Amino acid sequence: MIYNGYELFNVAETIERADGFIVLRRYPESVVTRMSVPEFDERGNQIAEHIGHRTIARASVGVEVRFVSDSDRIGFTVDCEQSASVAVYSGDWQVAFYTTEGGKRDLQAARHGNMHGVSAQACNRFSPKLWRIAITAGAPVAIKVDPVDRRAPTAADLPAVTALAYGTSITQGVGTPLVGFGYIDVAARILGWQVKNKAIGGGCFCETAVQDYLCGEAFDVGYFELATNIANRPYDVIDARVGRLIDTVCRTFPDKKLYFMTPVKGMSDVSATAPDYRGYFANAKRIITEHTRPFANAVLLDGHALVGKDYYLSHDILHPSAFGHVMMGAQLAEMIASSF
Repeated sequence: MIYNGYELFNVAETIERADGFIVLRRYPESVVTRMSVPEFDERGNQIAEHIGHRTIARASVGVEVRFVSDSDRIGFTVDCEQSASVAVYSGDWQVAFYTTEGGKRDLQAARHGNMHGVSAQACNRFSPKLWRIAITAGAPVAIKVDPVDRRAPTAADLPAVTALAYGTSITQGVGTPLVGFGYIDVAARILGWQVKNKAIGGGCFCETAVQDYLCGEAFDVGYFELATNIANRPYDVIDARVGRLIDTVCRTFPDKKLYFMTPVKGMSDVSATAPDYRGYFANAKRIITEHTRPFANAVLLDGHALVGKDYYLSHDILHPSAFGHVMMGAQLAEMIASSF
């Protein structure tokens, strides 16, 4: 999205406030209000409709404010009811990291003079004069950037390949405290891509509204990690939702490479005291495998191979640790590079 001389990356919708701030939303509200999944008791009877994941869908996760400027110093203010993680980059080059408390926080970043001598060959994905303010929080974030001579980036300033990612909290990046260091982000850096991360922590339920929204996005390659959140639902519910999403995106984008990850190793795969998800994961893997098989553009990836070492996980034996995310990102890049 281009907005007033900025690119708002991974932002689907903005809210303009009277005080000059803009709220960054990665899902449209019209999609969020249609997110839900049935809950069942031990006998398989539906007992409720779960909508709790709408909160994280409204949060500013993996969003960026981008602009090209010769100015070596920028200032901006973020406003969030919770703490927010903010990283500032000059192209690919890290400038600053911040963790803010709830409320408004004035921040500044200064590009080192040594950046002026960096050649284009030394860069990876982005123009070195492209300022990138990357933000992740558990709630919506509003931002106001101090005035500076700027322009929105063009194709020459950006990666040639944009990946679209949808999945669970694992793909959202839960487990790493650093913005842009989730495993999908690490893989994108290695591959030279940028990634629109639409993963929803605790909320990858493949609703029709989400499916239709994803199919309306512009991207070059797709990545889908669909199993963990929905795995403990009845088989027919998983098949109806996950299977439908796989069929739809594969038919909608026959010329795009689409990667589908089987259940990521964790829980009872590793710990004898974790909930027993072996049967749930087996069902989900079967559904993902069966629905990807007919499509030449679908590539099936092994979620156990992705994790590699058990100790890449955090103490909940579900989410990767910060180190685990980096190692899994390198592994994912290797898995994708062999078939892209």
